[in-house]
Amino acid sequence: MDKNHPGVAKIFKRIMEMYETGRCTTISDDENGNMARRYLSELFVSEFDQLKQKAYNLAAHLAADLALSEAVRSMDPALMEPVLQKALDSFPFTQFMYVVTWTGARSPGTSPYRGPGQVRRMKLDEDLSNRTWFIEPIKTGKVFVSDFYTPGSPALCASP
Repeated sequence: MDKNHPGVAKIFKRIMEMYETGRCTTISDDENGNMARRYLSELFVSEFDQLKQKAYNLAAHLAADLALSEAVRSMDPALMEPVLQKALDSFPFTQFMYVVTWTGARSPGTSPYRGPGQVRRMKLDEDLSNRTWFIEPIKTGKVFVSDFYTPGSPALCASP
C-alpha cells in the first residue's frame, strides 16, 4: 500500500497526535489493528459482512433443500404448506416464504407468514416474474440470494 493512501495518512496523523499530547509508550498491535480497520476498512471484512455471508449460506442451503423436496416439487399446496411451515419454524431468520410457478405466479397455499413484522400478503395472480430472485436462477441455474431487506428494498430471497 502506498504511504500516500488517505487511510495511511490518517493513521499517521492519529499516531502523531497521541505522541504530541503526551503518550510515551509504543502503539500496540491491537491499537494499530483498530486504526487500520477504521481508516483502511476496505481491507477488512466487517462483522456485519460476515453475518450477511452466514445468512446467505443458510438461505441458499434452505432454498436448495426445499427445491429438492418431493412435497414442494409436487406443487400441491396441501403437501407444500407443512414443509414450508416446518422450514419457517426451523429457521427463525426467515420471515416468510412462498413458491412460484415457472411463469412467476405464486402457487396457492404457499405463503405462511411469521410474526407482527408481516410483509404484505401476495395475491395469487400477482406476476413475480420480473423479480431478480426469479430471473437470476433461471438465467444461471444457480441459487440466488438477495441482500438483507431494508424498507424500500427487495426482501432477502433465496431461489434455487
